[in-house]
Amino acid sequence: MPKFKSCKSKHFQIHSLKKRNGITSFVTTLFIVLLPKCPFCIAAYSGALLLFLDIEVTELSAFYPHVKPVLGFLVLSLILWNYRGQKTIYASITVGLALSLLILKTYFIPELLEDGFIYTLFIFAIWVNGNFESFLQLFKKEKK
Repeated sequence: MPKFKSCKSKHFQIHSLKKRNGITSFVTTLFIVLLPKCPFCIAAYSGALLLFLDIEVTELSAFYPHVKPVLGFLVLSLILWNYRGQKTIYASITVGLALSLLILKTYFIPELLEDGFIYTLFIFAIWVNGNFESFLQLFKKEKK
């Protein structure tokens, strides 16, 4: 039986594969840049969206105090969802402390702490769950 060659050469197949991978790479890069990846980014995007769409902020001001604890619970759930063993336990304890301070400040004692300190605790907990050990290894290598 004679073998028939395909009308598409290998060069064409490789070129179309590279083109398809280039488009896929561009789309995924676009998603990484444009879509928010953490609760703080979601808050920033939503604020920018409100400005862009020219929505009156005074109508939404009744909901603003409740957004911070909701974002705190979202940070806690994302850390638990990204379980990494012992690091997640330390990070969830830190987020629990930050979330309790945030709830106390939002609803009961407004003069308790500065917001920056509480947000720093949230960011530190995310960092601990992510790549804090690699930072410590880098620090230990510089010390030697």
